[in-house]
Amino acid sequence: MREHYCVHCIVTQEEYEIAVGRWYALGMEGCEEAPLDDATIEVKVYFSNAGAARAASEELRQNVHRDDSVSVSPVVNEDWNARWRMSMKPALLAPSWWVAPPWLPPPLAPDDKWIKIEPKMAFGTGHHETTRLAARMLVDSGVSLVGASLLDLGTGSGVLCLVGATAGADRCVGIEIDRECRENLAENRLLNGGTGHVSFVIGSIDAIGKEPRFNTIVMNMIHTEAAPLLAACRCLLAKYGQLIWSGILCGEKVRAISDAAVAGFALMGESTENEWWCGRFGERKA
Repeated sequence: MREHYCVHCIVTQEEYEIAVGRWYALGMEGCEEAPLDDATIEVKVYFSNAGAARAASEELRQNVHRDDSVSVSPVVNEDWNARWRMSMKPALLAPSWWVAPPWLPPPLAPDDKWIKIEPKMAFGTGHHETTRLAARMLVDSGVSLVGASLLDLGTGSGVLCLVGATAGADRCVGIEIDRECRENLAENRLLNGGTGHVSFVIGSIDAIGKEPRFNTIVMNMIHTEAAPLLAACRCLLAKYGQLIWSGILCGEKVRAISDAAVAGFALMGESTENEWWCGRFGERKA
């Protein structure tokens, strides 16, 4: 069996929530958590190559957890996601909006919505704050999605596109550079009615050209990956449209707002959950 690599550490819950978003960007394939006491948890994070594991370890040491308890070791390959799926629970994305696998019904009230996701990746299941922040901003910002168009950059599992379609958007396009997501995106689209309102594109933002205009653009991406896309987002946003940017640490908020302003955006609303921040932007007036 091909070796995988495990990053092992003992961190606080707060440190874990900060680190997991960064690990996902580095290609995290699975994660195991074991509470040690009321304050700390033991975490094992799995990667398919040594370089990604070392980068994740360094990211943790330099930016989150500065001590010597972090280690990297080779392990025999297993289906880490299968082990992770066994521990899943339905997640409340926003008031009345649930996300859960088709075999794990949430406790639905009469008017609740259920986005069905086949869990094959750690993000996009509603269990991380950044996904919830983006979803809540989509459905609770006061901006109607009915009849609108939506672009989701870094769509992952497609959950935010599916939220948009369920909320009434006429056209939802998800862009994802990771080709490994293709099969899962197709599955999730079918699980939610195979709606013709949703399409997914594997590639960069350039894959959709320069002509489409979207009423809403959402990015649930860490700052270093999302900031370079702001200028393209400004070109693709329809007049009076909104940009929702999640995946930002609260400590990065000022920098994110500044970067958005340079690209022609003005902050219109914001929300936080634990260490994470989400902003809603519109066109900056001259």
